[in-house]
Amino acid sequence: MEVPGGGTTGEGGTVLLVLAARRHLAADSVVTRLDKDTVARLRRAGACPNGGGEGADDGAPGSPDGTDLCQLVRGRGDDDPDLTGRDLIDEKVAGPLAERDAGTSPRTAEDSSSTPWPLLLTGLLLLLVLLFLLAVSRSRVREPMPVRADPDTPTRPDLRPAYADPPGYEDRPGYEDRPEYEDPPRYEDAAYGDHRGHVDHPTYADRPRREERARATGPRRRAVVRTVLHPQGYVEVDRCLHRVVWADPDVDPPAPGSPVEIATPGGPEPDVLLAFTPGDGRRTTGDAHAQ
Repeated sequence: MEVPGGGTTGEGGTVLLVLAARRHLAADSVVTRLDKDTVARLRRAGACPNGGGEGADDGAPGSPDGTDLCQLVRGRGDDDPDLTGRDLIDEKVAGPLAERDAGTSPRTAEDSSSTPWPLLLTGLLLLLVLLFLLAVSRSRVREPMPVRADPDTPTRPDLRPAYADPPGYEDRPGYEDRPEYEDPPRYEDAAYGDHRGHVDHPTYADRPRREERARATGPRRRAVVRTVLHPQGYVEVDRCLHRVVWADPDVDPPAPGSPVEIATPGGPEPDVLLAFTPGDGRRTTGDAHAQ
């Protein structure tokens, strides 16, 4: 219990002062005396044993040299003056308040020494979280930004070689009369195909006509085209497929499902039959299997 300078305890404060385990008073503080009945009740309650004092194990009020605090604060008459803080300090039943302010109790020292640790741990935890978030943001795979093509940039490079006359070629005789050189066809031309590498094949009507062709031997038979004759393909005769070659160079071969006439060739490949346009006036034998 503490009593500041200039303060008065009163009878209730004096009772608390007797019951307190530790007392610190200012030298000019006033401790009100207790009457005999109050001191008697304190003794019956066991609050006023002799000895003990401040810091004793049993916490009894008194001084280390056996001073009875209850006997000290008991009033002996109406004219008995109150005690001062200096009186209790001199009797060693209380300590000076100045030493209490200058010192630090063991519990307070323990609290002050342990207070920074939670703050330090919290700060360290926040730092680790920030470092983790920074590492995750830097290790994240970013998608490449799309690059827009320049409209002036050609979509396909010009792979044609650069042709140039050698030095001094203009001074040769007849240079002015030489024929003009034509650039080679570009890749976009039809003969070289489009940009996907597709080449358009010429049709059968554009092919040169053959003057000599193998003559068919024997009668012709009716058949049905089953695959494209390009120029060879397959036709169906009596539920059997036969390999044939289209023998009319001036006419495009018919589509699959169209009727044709076939005959045995007289050339070195008798196993490959010849296919002709049906109905050209020649004699036929038999009919092909109906579609």
